[in-house]
Amino acid sequence: MNALSKGLTIVCCALLFVLSACSGATPSAELPTPQVFTTVEPTDTVSVPEISGLPEVSFDAATYRDESAGFEFDYPVSWTADPPQVGGDRGYFSQITSWFRNPGELPEFVPEGESYLSITVLQWDPKNDLDAFIATRKEGWNASGFEINDEVELSLSGNLRAFQFRIQSPEALTYFLVAAIGERYLVLSGTGDLDLLTEIGGTLRPIAAIQ
Repeated sequence: MNALSKGLTIVCCALLFVLSACSGATPSAELPTPQVFTTVEPTDTVSVPEISGLPEVSFDAATYRDESAGFEFDYPVSWTADPPQVGGDRGYFSQITSWFRNPGELPEFVPEGESYLSITVLQWDPKNDLDAFIATRKEGWNASGFEINDEVELSLSGNLRAFQFRIQSPEALTYFLVAAIGERYLVLSGTGDLDLLTEIGGTLRPIAAIQ
């Protein structure tokens, strides 16, 4: 198993830990099983700050937009993205890869030289408490033997507060970005070209969410 394959395992294990932390379940090392999600109809919207001065990016961009959770960000147009999903009470996830695959298909490994980004939206109590959520994530990383190699607090477009991490496991270095979007929490995590994933995460911005 190469470093990128191990990195994907780290991302998936971290995703499972985050999801299990919402329900008290024990995380598993296996990849999550693809799920069938339903869509929701718009009912009402909430206002968000006017967004200006979006960061310039080094790639031709497409936009990943999740209207239900209320966020969007840019990613390279040549990458393959799952459509935004709406899951159960605990949360849901999607993914973007730098290589072609069938949308919704879970990769078993990251090909050499490629990148993987997981997008996880969570319901978690207490709501609107990013600091508490971050503290819980750090406890989980420490318990798993992962080392926080770098931590930066960010103020993104729309005055969105977020924390960016690079997490070192015994096998690989992994990118994380964590933000509170309305009453839900968003975790971006990935492996591969961490500088490019950091650039992608820096374009995250809030939009009017469907309630």
